[in-house]
Amino acid sequence: MGKRVIGECHICGQIKKLSKEHIPPESIFNENTVWRYPILNPANLKNDILQPNRTGGSESKGGNKEYTLCVCCNEFTGGKYGREYSDIAKSFADFYIKNNMALGNGFDFEMHNCFGLRFFKQIISMFCSINKGLAAENGIKEFLLDENNNNFNKEKYKVFMYLNPTMISMLHPFQEIRKVIDFDKKMFQEYLKFSEIYSYPFGFCLIRRHDETEELILNEFGMDITDLSNCGYNDRVTINIPLVSKKPYIMEKIKNNTDVNK
Repeated sequence: MGKRVIGECHICGQIKKLSKEHIPPESIFNENTVWRYPILNPANLKNDILQPNRTGGSESKGGNKEYTLCVCCNEFTGGKYGREYSDIAKSFADFYIKNNMALGNGFDFEMHNCFGLRFFKQIISMFCSINKGLAAENGIKEFLLDENNNNFNKEKYKVFMYLNPTMISMLHPFQEIRKVIDFDKKMFQEYLKFSEIYSYPFGFCLIRRHDETEELILNEFGMDITDLSNCGYNDRVTINIPLVSKKPYIMEKIKNNTDVNK
């Protein structure tokens, strides 16, 4: 008999029986054993996680999964958005294999006839899974639970995408980093909140914005895909986006001694 877990669903907010949700979906190379890192404490990241010794992590058999969503929300988001995410991810994975993709490589990738909103909503649902309370902010719950809703708050949040050709898995809830910006010979200090999902074949960063000066540093996170939220549920779009493969953003910040706060 399966494990019975009762708790607060990270999307609808109700106290219900929770299902074992794979992050990302199980069909996206997330059904086998993955190497997982405990990233709630950034001190755990001070070793290079991409080295073969994999210091500080542990195996997660059956993929990366958590009890964070109720059965209804898990089935709804998986049924409405998961398939499109799966199709796009598999096309990227095929490209990696054909082109011997490695860290540091970049290219212009065209996604033809894809359901942009469905892909985007699956990404947001994964961020809700690793960030309790996110769905209660700024209409995100309504955005996810109505497939036709495209009222995503683009002034408050930005979503960035990059490529991950490794089999490393990292789920990083919201944390705050301090950045010092030199702009027009003036020094600005920024506190920026971000969350990160690093799981083959993609990496994603969700940024919770403070003010407009952050535009100066947002390009560090990857390619901005937030405008996919403008699509209709049944709209097929062709998107040409320049992407680069890289290590997780949080790793780069710790190596460069950027302040990271819990």
